[in-house]
Amino acid sequence: MRIQSSAAVLATATMLVAGCSSSGDEDSAAESSSGASTTADAPALSTDEILDAFVAAGLPATNPRDNTDNQCSAYGCDQYLTTDDISVLVFTDQTALEHAADVIGVSGYRSGAVVLSYAGARTPEELRPQYEAVVDQLIG
Repeated sequence: MRIQSSAAVLATATMLVAGCSSSGDEDSAAESSSGASTTADAPALSTDEILDAFVAAGLPATNPRDNTDNQCSAYGCDQYLTTDDISVLVFTDQTALEHAADVIGVSGYRSGAVVLSYAGARTPEELRPQYEAVVDQLIG
């Protein structure tokens, strides 16, 4: 289960408001755009960090559940978080990322190593650009 710290939420909110990104985000974006397969041990962003950013932005992210064990074997992801409002997949493997983005298609959104899935949660159309903007901001 995730442990949320007030400092992490505050730091994420500050980054969103200030429009800052860390050097890790820049490295992640460069790897993603190179087309090379990423084999890092841990993803650049965690689903918990993304969830915290959604909450800090005032977006619904109710009833979060870690579905990594249930879903990642099918998608090849490293982390899979489901809420009642949206699902978030995080990848370190470029090939798996591209395949998942193709499979999810128009029912989702890809930014860097993150795929948002709208289908299971039936994310309202009007909120999708807001979720996408938060992830884009985190990716840098």
